[in-house]
Amino acid sequence: MPDTPAKMSELFLTELTAELAKSRKSLERAGDEHASFKPHEKSMPLLTLCNHLTTVSGIIGTILTVKSLDMGSPSDPRRIVKETSIAAVLKAFDELAASTLAALGAADDAAFFAPWQATRAGNVVFSGTMYGAFRNMGVNHMIHHRAQLGVYLRLLDIPVPALFGPTADEK
Repeated sequence: MPDTPAKMSELFLTELTAELAKSRKSLERAGDEHASFKPHEKSMPLLTLCNHLTTVSGIIGTILTVKSLDMGSPSDPRRIVKETSIAAVLKAFDELAASTLAALGAADDAAFFAPWQATRAGNVVFSGTMYGAFRNMGVNHMIHHRAQLGVYLRLLDIPVPALFGPTADEK
């Protein structure tokens, strides 16, 4: 029988490491030549989506290191990524992923059950536990935008990476 993790953060570390690697693999497929591509007029351009996916990878770490977040305020600790090339996006992603994994490694189990809140301009965006924020505003949010990126890749006829088993492009 495998060793039981001593801390919740150790349990989450395997999952988050894999999800970050899948996100990076998807980002690697995007090319600068498609930076302005939008599948619909209401969609964000490809480069903007890649920047946002990268930003979210860092928000996960922010959630783990603050008790609340006032988004858009002068004290907002998030790093909002606004790179102009995929190479720069990947560099920012690597930096944020590393800091996120370090924050998870340092997280105290009790903190996952502590109240946590995010606001923007005085309006509550999220209220729950740090675990709820970590999962919903962080990991699930990252997976959501990674899936969006997969649609962009498909529409651009760029091979979609195998993330949870084979794709039509990678068997």
